[in-house]
Amino acid sequence: MTPAHGAQPTVADDSAEAELNRLRARLDATDRQVMDVIAQRLCICDEIGEVKRRSGVPMMQPSRIDQVTAAYAEHATERELSGEFGRELARLLIAEACRRETDIIDRPDGPDGPDGPGGTPR
Repeated sequence: MTPAHGAQPTVADDSAEAELNRLRARLDATDRQVMDVIAQRLCICDEIGEVKRRSGVPMMQPSRIDQVTAAYAEHATERELSGEFGRELARLLIAEACRRETDIIDRPDGPDGPDGPGGTPR
């Protein structure tokens, strides 16, 4: 129970606050690691977008989306997380990857196209 407004905190309150601060610092560090891994994943997706662009492969690959979404659900349940949480996380990551891939695939390359002057690779 928290002290009433204006009441002096107790030693137990100070101890709990200190423990919460330590745990929150660990959580913040973990969140930064999560974002680093997501950024790494999206860089790989950018490379995939470049390959799709060069080879004319369509951005949308429904079977791959299904495969990734199912894998995320499985990985989540293996870690005692909700399978639906895993699917939702996959959907968010896939949406951002698709947005980035579309930007890459649709990017204008100037008058001579993606392979440079005369259609020869650069």
